[in-house]
Amino acid sequence: MEEGLEANLARTYLQAWGICFPHLLRLLEQRPSLEVARWLLSDFQSKLRQRSERLEAYIHKHDVHHRHELREEERLAWIEAVALTVGDFHKNLRGVL
Repeated sequence: MEEGLEANLARTYLQAWGICFPHLLRLLEQRPSLEVARWLLSDFQSKLRQRSERLEAYIHKHDVHHRHELREEERLAWIEAVALTVGDFHKNLRGVL
């Protein structure tokens, strides 16, 4: 990434959790440069892969034989997957779960 506005946005984006799918679409509707669009899509795909792996672990460890192996990040995997898909409302749910 170059210096300037796009570099500042990239740094801010990388320091954050990321964006949900609706916000990704909104960013892409702004017609960023091809380089930025590819970078955003690549990062989003990476986050989807990460969430998929966590969800697989979540499902596996909810089997009665593996329940004791469930880690905190895996316990929250389904919440992160929903947040990535529809938005970041999971912060409000943490006190409920």
